[in-house]
Amino acid sequence: MLKALPWDLGIPEGTLSGLEKFGRSLKGSIQPNGTVGIMGTQEAEEGYDVIEAIAKMPWCSGNAIAPWEACNDLYWEQFVRGRVFDAGLFDFIIDHNIQGHGGIEDFHEMYRRYSTADRLYWKDKRPVLGQISISAYITASYASFVHTMGSLRIAAELASFFAHYLNGANNGWEQTPRVRTTILRFNQDPLYNVVGEDYPISRTEYRKMGYGG
Repeated sequence: MLKALPWDLGIPEGTLSGLEKFGRSLKGSIQPNGTVGIMGTQEAEEGYDVIEAIAKMPWCSGNAIAPWEACNDLYWEQFVRGRVFDAGLFDFIIDHNIQGHGGIEDFHEMYRRYSTADRLYWKDKRPVLGQISISAYITASYASFVHTMGSLRIAAELASFFAHYLNGANNGWEQTPRVRTTILRFNQDPLYNVVGEDYPISRTEYRKMGYGG
């Protein structure tokens, strides 16, 4: 890619990671035709075609992925956190980021029609995570619904992850705990680097809370 740009953007070839990043534009977001659909079967099938095409490239091993900024459940994670509908962030993104010529899904109207998570409309927004069978480096935040990528130092760990699974580097990555969590507490200092073998962490204590009368 750099070879197609003036002066390689001033980036010395020896500093490149050897990794490639791809993005796909939503149908209708740039081209004049089509309506922007968000995280449903249509987008999934089109994204699948792109990924399969990349996987057939001679330089792609298909051994690992890093799905940062991922969303597993658009209903609970984005729009109805705490059982209260809120599309403020999404409306901001539509107003300032997604510039298309056609229409876009109206989540206000769809929630008015289908207000519960068990409706087929919302089920269509949930990926089948059990079908992922390759190694994945995942970052997530449940403190807010703004998808975050964690600390910038994660980038070095990501390079180590790909070096191990794509290039077979013996760099000790397999000793990395499967789960590492930072717990933000409202009245105490955060708990950093809480490790576990699975998520939710097995020693999690669940409590039912309610409002006093």
